Amino acid sequence: MFEFVPEFTGVIAAKGEDIEWYGPASEGDIKVVEARLNLTIPDQFRAFLMTYGGGGLGQSPISGIIPGAPLTAYTGTILFDTEYCRKRYDLPDDFIVINAEFDEVYWCLDMSPEPARVVSYDIFTKTVFSKAIAESFRDFLYEQLEMEAYPERYFNAEELKAMGLV
Repeated sequence: MFEFVPEFTGVIAAKGEDIEWYGPASEGDIKVVEARLNLTIPDQFRAFLMTYGGGGLGQSPISGIIPGAPLTAYTGTILFDTEYCRKRYDLPDDFIVINAEFDEVYWCLDMSPEPARVVSYDIFTKTVFSKAIAESFRDFLYEQLEMEAYPERYFNAEELKAMGLV
């Protein structure tokens, strides 16, 4: 399902960027988090958690589960990020925060459609942007890693220069 990850992370690492995965979460770890959040983690995200656990790129890590310590609640875990956003910003119960690194927007899995899609949740207006970031978690992960590995596929020369990538 995530056959592209080794290629993209290899290219990213060769550029000297850090990639840190938490490590595989067990089915038991996932069930503990599901019970605490009162939801079922979708299959694609479950497969990601069981392979990588969470983490990834330093600039936009994916919230995950700490293997063997699923109730660890600090920024970067789906437990903390989701509970925090629910309490503070009225995040809908069928959303899981997968990235809380931005000041105004959290990236979430919206599990109301099948398959779950990735959306932006504005914490100030407490609304979801109308256009999904990706139609599935796999598509989201692919695009995020490809953008880091091959930014020239997404940005023109001026944008790359402004970002210090050329």
